[in-house]
Parts: sequence; structure tokens; C-alpha cells
Amino acid sequence: MTNTPEWAIERIRVTKNNRLDRLNLFWVPWDENEKLTEVPLEIFELEWLRELYLSHNQLTTIPESITNLSNLTSLDLSDNQLIEIPECIFRLTNLTKLDISDNQLTKIPESITHLNNLTELNISDNQLAEIPKCITHLINLSKLWSWGNLLTEIPESITYLINLVELGISSNQLSNIPEYLTHLTSLSQLDLSDNKLTDISECFTNLVNLTQLDLSENQLTAIPKSITNLPKLAELNLSENRLTEISESIANLINLTELNLSHNYLKQVPESIISLTNLTQLNLSDNNLKELPESITCLSNLRLLNLGDNHLTKIPEYIIRLTNLTLLSLWGNKLRELPEYITRLTNLNEIYLNDNPLEIPLLEVAEKGIDCIREYFQKVEK
Repeated sequence: MTNTPEWAIERIRVTKNNRLDRLNLFWVPWDENEKLTEVPLEIFELEWLRELYLSHNQLTTIPESITNLSNLTSLDLSDNQLIEIPECIFRLTNLTKLDISDNQLTKIPESITHLNNLTELNISDNQLAEIPKCITHLINLSKLWSWGNLLTEIPESITYLINLVELGISSNQLSNIPEYLTHLTSLSQLDLSDNKLTDISECFTNLVNLTQLDLSENQLTAIPKSITNLPKLAELNLSENRLTEISESIANLINLTELNLSHNYLKQVPESIISLTNLTQLNLSDNNLKELPESITCLSNLRLLNLGDNHLTKIPEYIIRLTNLTLLSLWGNKLRELPEYITRLTNLNEIYLNDNPLEIPLLEVAEKGIDCIREYFQKVEK
């Protein structure tokens, strides 16, 4: 192990002596020169290994000897310097999880179809221009991540992946989502954030098992109608789009617990969201809100309410009806006075008021948190 850093030598020794089936050789950031530049050959004597983690190193190739580890079910090669996937990897046919994200891959070889037991595949943060058809032959895949590539479209062959429950294709160059995506009826989590989407009206129609949907950082001007017919949807992120209003049909999402509408162009709190009584988190920050309607008190289960970076000038007294609030963010508004009744929110343990022209109490007091605010008003009463 002459070229192997001491930290890696020790981990291999412990794994061998205790016959552990998991070996972590991912680099922990203390010295850039301590990263692995090659896979220590001694690893390949550990034929019983089931999980091998080699992420955050500087590997440029993987030796053929890795095929000795025929019992491997999980292999993590992320954040290295691989420009191609070595063919020897595809002989590890017991693999169920493969992470090759954050490398320099430009293509995925057809041989990946030999890994027909794969259930999780991460090819994110490479230089892939497409999701190759060969991947869609891995019919046991339940999770596929391909964020941070150069994708401009989703191939129709993706519909072969009938067992897919999680699909992440954020941070690509998609301008539309094809209707055939609706055939992936097992999907529960879908991340399409940070693309160039403008209109995706019908692609969610049959995704009845979807619980999490992220459409943030796109160019949407309206909420697609098909979204509002997703009965199990619990988390919806529409932040950083171009929304000026919210469709009334969003009220159909009765199981929604988290809704993010931040960084849009809303001028008022949409009345349509008042029916979402299961909401526990609501983010309306960075919009153009000037007031908070009394109807928001219908959201009695809210624990987190973010109203930061708007144009609010006062906090209405009826806010104290939101008795379950634990976090209230009001930073970046036009508040000059914080009312005493805010202290009646007895479950509140975090409040953010920075970047307001506060005079009562002074901002330097308010910024210290809710306990200091309560103490301030107690002294005023005396």
C-alpha cells in the first residue's frame, strides 16, 4: 500500500480484520493531497464485501480486479475523474445500487444492461446529452437520478421503467415534458427543477402516486391543470417561476403539507390555498405581498410560515390564531412596529425580522429572537 494514504490503509485493515461487509474509502476533507488516485489493490482480497464507497477521490480508472468482489451490491464512484465507465464494472451483476455521479462521463455504454439487478442508478453531474436507451432496459430500476447533465429531452423509452418511483432530472436544459411521462404511474417523487420549462399541461395526468413534485427554477406562468388532480401529492415546490396568480383548482390538493411559492410575482395570498388545511409549511417569500388576509388563519396546522422579502407594513392580530406556528419569517419587509400580541404565539421558537425598519422594539432587539422579544414586552408592561 505504498501509495495509499494512511487513513485508507487503516480502514482497509479494520474491514479485513473484522470481516466487515462495508468499506468506506470516501475522502474526508482534511488534506487535498490525501485523496486516493488509484484503488488500493488490497481491497480486492475482501471478496465478501457487499458495499464499497470510493467517492470524493481522484480516481481516473478502476482496475479489472474489482470483478473479484462478486458479492458487491452497492458501489459508489461519485465525485472522481472518470471519463468512462470501465467495462469490468458491468460484470458485477449483483449490483443493486450504482453511483457514478459527478465524474466526466459523456456516454453510458450498452453493457450497463448486464446490471439487470440495479434498482438505483445515479448518473448525475456528468456531461451526458441524453438518457441512453440502454438504461431504460434496466426494468428493475426504482430510482434514477440524472440531474446536472446536458439533457434537452426525455426519451419515450423511459416508459419501459414501469417500476420507477423516483426520477430526478433537475438542472438540465429541458424546455418541455412529454405527455408519455404520464405512463410512469408508479412515480412518487419527481424533480424537474432548474430547467427551461414553460408549459407542461398534460404530463402529470395519471401520476396518481406522486407525493413530491419539484418544478422550481423554471419559467412557468401558470400551474399546470394536471397537477391539481394528483390525490396523494404532499409536497409541491413552484418557487422561482413567473407565477402571478394561483389557480383555484389547487384547492383539490387536500393532502398537501408543504407548498413553496417563493420567488414569484404574487400580489396577494391566493384565496385558493386557504382550503389546504393540512399544510404545515407555506413559503410565500420574495413576492409582492402587501397584506396578510384573515382567511390565512384557516391554515390551522401551519408550523412554518415564510413571508420574507415582501411589502408588509403590519402584522395583523388574527395571526395569533395560527397557534401551531413554530417558525415565522418576516425578514425584508417594511415593518416599523412589532405588536405585543406576537408573543401570544406560545409555540413560536424562531422569528426572523432582519432588514425591516423596526422601531418598536429596535431591530437590534428583535434580531436576537423571540425570547428577547418576549422579555422586551414584559419589561414594557411593568
